[in-house]
Amino acid sequence: MARGPVGRVVRARACRDTGQAATEFIIVLPVLLLIILAALQLGLLYRAKSTLNLATFQAARTGALHYGREAEMQVELANGLAGLYAAGTGWDDLMSGRQRASAAVASYARLTVVNPPRELHASRISNLRLKYQNGYQNGLSMQDLNVLKIRVVYCHPLQVPFIATTLRTLLMAQYSGFEQQCLAAGRMPLASSAVVRMQTDYCPELCP
Repeated sequence: MARGPVGRVVRARACRDTGQAATEFIIVLPVLLLIILAALQLGLLYRAKSTLNLATFQAARTGALHYGREAEMQVELANGLAGLYAAGTGWDDLMSGRQRASAAVASYARLTVVNPPRELHASRISNLRLKYQNGYQNGLSMQDLNVLKIRVVYCHPLQVPFIATTLRTLLMAQYSGFEQQCLAAGRMPLASSAVVRMQTDYCPELCP
């Protein structure tokens, strides 16, 4: 062990280094925790977005088989999102998750039919013999009108403390309307689109 003046110098320098390291740790710790929490929240949002993409496609496919009715698509959208709300893999857990997903879709999701145009929803667009149909409506061919495109905006809960508040503060000014309401409710708006070809006539308001 060092003794005398040299030993005192070594001990003093060691104390200074220890104090400096502690100060640096105190400064870095909040930043490190913020990064960890942000990564966790982004991971949860990525999972939700992947689930939403599949649920949106399933909803569009259901619409293509059921005359483009939005009610049918809403039901299938809730079915596709049920995995985000199920606490386990048992039947009761799945049914509970399905009910919670249905409530979330009713309050925090908006499904919009982009194509065919809204003004044609009260008409009937035939799906028969498309190869030989040459007519146009609203500047679109019958083939184009038989493509169902939907867009879904779903608001997923922000589950990580502090990050939720930070994201709301940063993004509130960038959104408006429904998306802004979702942020105010502690949810992140996620958007997804899907395109499928109609397998039936498109007549959401006319067909039984």
